Amino acid sequence: MPPPMKDSKISESIIRKFESQNRIFLVCNTIRPLPRIIYASEKFQEFSGFTRAEVMRHNCRVALLHGPRTDQHKINEIEAGVQSGQELQVSASLYKKDGKQSSNNAAIHDTS
Repeated sequence: MPPPMKDSKISESIIRKFESQNRIFLVCNTIRPLPRIIYASEKFQEFSGFTRAEVMRHNCRVALLHGPRTDQHKINEIEAGVQSGQELQVSASLYKKDGKQSSNNAAIHDTS
């Protein structure tokens, strides 16, 4: 079982707020050397076609969403932002479970 999030009360509050706004989002536990996904929103599941169980414990690179047009430099940017706690926005081509390409804007925010 993964260690608890840095501040679970803040994370739980963010999850409740974002879920109530029907946002597509993931929450990662950044305490580990390689941050792992610990929550996938309902809208993320609907959008991507992946269930929460399928994405849980994957690292924040979310390799299962990568495809032929996914820019590895953008993924490296996301990973660096997650590991450093740096806030940033990155646009990247990702793929749904059915193989359809989608342009996505990822916003990285540290809640610590």
